[in-house]
Amino acid sequence: MSHAEVEAHGRTVVAAAPDVPDSAPGRSLATPSGMKFDGTRQGVTATWNKVFGAHTYDVQWREVTTDSNADWQDVVPGVSAPRYDLSWQFTDQPYDGHTYEVRVRAVAGDGAANRSPWSSVVRGKAAPTTAGRPPGLTATAGAGSIDVRWSAPTDSHSGSIVRYAVWVYDKSTPVNHSRIIGYPASARSARSARITGVTAGHAYVILVCAWNASGEGKPSMSDTVVPG
Repeated sequence: MSHAEVEAHGRTVVAAAPDVPDSAPGRSLATPSGMKFDGTRQGVTATWNKVFGAHTYDVQWREVTTDSNADWQDVVPGVSAPRYDLSWQFTDQPYDGHTYEVRVRAVAGDGAANRSPWSSVVRGKAAPTTAGRPPGLTATAGAGSIDVRWSAPTDSHSGSIVRYAVWVYDKSTPVNHSRIIGYPASARSARSARITGVTAGHAYVILVCAWNASGEGKPSMSDTVVPG
């Protein structure tokens, strides 16, 4: 060894800290394999085998029904589990009967060297089994509150609705996340809600989604309302 060794209590220890190496071996990340596409449930679900050493996964998707060379869309942020579900937020995708492609790569840090090559592309047709948009949505502003009413969807998947999600989006403070309130879906439900805790003079938009075993369906959206 390069350092003197001493005996201490019957054990051999080094007299000084070891030298810092000039370089370290690079992290090797395998390309994600076992790509699978499921067009049911939310419409576009991709799964793959877990990659040893990966911290997260970059995901890209594109809709190729009419354009096989469509631009890839980045999922921001990436996902931490070997599964991706394309949801309606920001894109209003996916659309029933349309064809989608998904590819992923493993990530272990911030640098480009800590990313694997892109996986093979997996393709499939969306056939979502989520419930439809709740019809008849109205939002009425009051003094410090918003009254919301909606009707039950009548599509073929609406019979399995277990919950409604009411999204309260404050357009006057757009950097904030929407507040989401859940309401049970029972036969006696009036499908109405009074939203309190809103700010007078702020502009709000209300979205209502139905949940079933396949996840959250696409929303209905109200006109802008301004509580007093």
